[in-house]
Amino acid sequence: MVTKSEETQLNRLESQVDNGGGGAWEYLCLVRKLKVRRSDKVLKYGLSILNDSKKRSSLGSEEWTLYEEVAIAAMDCQSLDVAKKTVTYLSLASIGVFEVIRLNSYAFAGYCSWVDCVNVLRKKFPESKRVGVCSRVEKWSGVDLFLANDRGRLEALLLEAKGSWGEAEKAYSSLLEDNPCDQVVHKRRVALAKSQGNLSGAIEWLNKYLEIFMADHDAWRELAEIYVSLQMYKQAAFCYEELILSQPTVPLFHLAYADVLYTLGGLEKLQTARKYYSSTIDLTGGKNTRALFGICLCTSAIAQLSKGRAKEDKDSPDLQSLATAALEKEYKQRASGKLTESNKAFILSCLPNIDFIHFLFPTYFASFIGSIAQFYRARDSPSVLRLSWKSGCRVNHLDMLSCSFVSSQDAQKILSFLSSESFGFLPLKWEFGDGEEWKNKRISKGKKGGKKKAADPFSKKDWYVVKAPSGFTVKDIGRTLVTRTQGTKIASEGLKHRVFEVSLADLQNDEDHAFKKIRLRAEDVQGRNVLTNFWGMSFTTDKLRSLVRKWQTLIEAHVDVKTTDNYTLRMFCIAFTKRRPNQVKRTCYAQSSQIRQIRRKMREIMVNQASSCDLKDLVQKFIPEVIGKEIEKATTGIYPLQNVFIRKVKILKAPKFDLGKLMEVHGDYSQDIGVKVDRPADETMAEGDTEVVGA
Repeated sequence: MVTKSEETQLNRLESQVDNGGGGAWEYLCLVRKLKVRRSDKVLKYGLSILNDSKKRSSLGSEEWTLYEEVAIAAMDCQSLDVAKKTVTYLSLASIGVFEVIRLNSYAFAGYCSWVDCVNVLRKKFPESKRVGVCSRVEKWSGVDLFLANDRGRLEALLLEAKGSWGEAEKAYSSLLEDNPCDQVVHKRRVALAKSQGNLSGAIEWLNKYLEIFMADHDAWRELAEIYVSLQMYKQAAFCYEELILSQPTVPLFHLAYADVLYTLGGLEKLQTARKYYSSTIDLTGGKNTRALFGICLCTSAIAQLSKGRAKEDKDSPDLQSLATAALEKEYKQRASGKLTESNKAFILSCLPNIDFIHFLFPTYFASFIGSIAQFYRARDSPSVLRLSWKSGCRVNHLDMLSCSFVSSQDAQKILSFLSSESFGFLPLKWEFGDGEEWKNKRISKGKKGGKKKAADPFSKKDWYVVKAPSGFTVKDIGRTLVTRTQGTKIASEGLKHRVFEVSLADLQNDEDHAFKKIRLRAEDVQGRNVLTNFWGMSFTTDKLRSLVRKWQTLIEAHVDVKTTDNYTLRMFCIAFTKRRPNQVKRTCYAQSSQIRQIRRKMREIMVNQASSCDLKDLVQKFIPEVIGKEIEKATTGIYPLQNVFIRKVKILKAPKFDLGKLMEVHGDYSQDIGVKVDRPADETMAEGDTEVVGA
């Protein structure tokens, strides 16, 4: 993060170099040190140094650093101004360098600057992975081109600059195989995924990167911003928590975390959001307008949610009054002419009506603009006010939104108020018209609040058959409803990972198993069939209560086990002591040493039984209580047991989804299906050569 002093120094040097005052090399060094993006300036002043042999020789070993810096800047700029030559496209795809080159005014010996920089670096460092391993030399226009088969980092950047995503991905993968801890290559893979719009892929690469470099604050922040753009607020909150733990004095992280908590909603999260808005104000010395608005919003929302509760929030009125006073003071300092009593009352009246972070997401900001339009609704001839976002704004939710009919005079007053210094960060632009070409469609249909036709809630839903795994006797366990596929909302996505709880008696057609409840999770949808897999087991409470009796010891044990197909389960075992044969004594209490031995045996048997088979075979052991009987036999010498059961099974971790394995679970192909029919005695076997079909 660039500090204010560093930014001031950078701007001073930049203006000095722009005005011809010298200091180009110092400016380039500062740009490289601060890691700021000034590609056009770097290209211009870097090439001016490289074109001057005296300046270039005075750099010493830093010359090669400048070559690399200029090459990256040229790739970032893509197209450059042409001086004294027309733009010429040359295809060099046949020799594996690039497809199109644009000549520019800073070309060396008539070819493109970044080709020259990479070529010089490759010639100087032929074995460098940072540039690319030199494998052959070819002539082009009388100049030696040093080409690389093994892609280096600069080679991969070249591929990325021209849009060869697949080749760039292969190059980065090969670089990571040689050096798995290369931070730059890891980050380039994230940038590559984002360039293609593959945000899920960017999240995956960032998570892998953070497993290695957990202290990279920029990576955590980037991951949080991606989660926010995908509206995955819980995951974004986790990222901001990590940032606050590592850098507790940065107010930006406190503010972003509070925004996310406020978006999630709920009384507890709103109270936590208010605390972090307060900490932001504390860290900034009360100079953060956004945090002051956040406290007002949180206080209003908490007051609405806590109505009727016995415990009242005594701090809310004081906080809101302090935040309001601070906002009023801020407006008086920055835009005193805009702060009238009506405007101030309007802001405070609108605050409770804001449901989300209006200043962060334009979709939610639309409701704020709508409330302004309703407040200033005019009686005179209205015109339509259309608001849209300025180009270049990092917003993907919507491009244009329209307000209600308001008069142009009052709307101009609203928008000039919003464009004041306190609201100047909003990337808005607006225009007025008669509304015929982009009139609100709802307004053209009739009055608001008209009678709506009663719609059948089941008309847009479909029934799907839930299929149990083949290990159970009954395959069709029921039907479930889901909304029919509409646009981007796919029905199968809504069905996946649904959990169904079914009695084992229904699955096995046996009432003796009615006390066991099997949990099945939907893994895939095939046509109208929902294929499920085992997701846990538990006992009914009445069964557990019936097992507990007087004069005996209850022994429990649990253990985490891993099956051969990489399912991690937590198994809970329960057992009760019983009287020995020919025992006269009424009680059968086990000693603590015996209980410890029995628990040890329980864990050993559960681990051995589960780790030696896959999940499908393990479920078959739960139905007839194979594990319980094994424990009962093994502990006879310690103390006799009765009613030994695996009472509960939880899936802690499941492997990556594999359709082939799921189909194996749902289709038992090891046995013949159907009824065998004997061949009639009068029918003889046809003799002849056998023919292999489908070989």
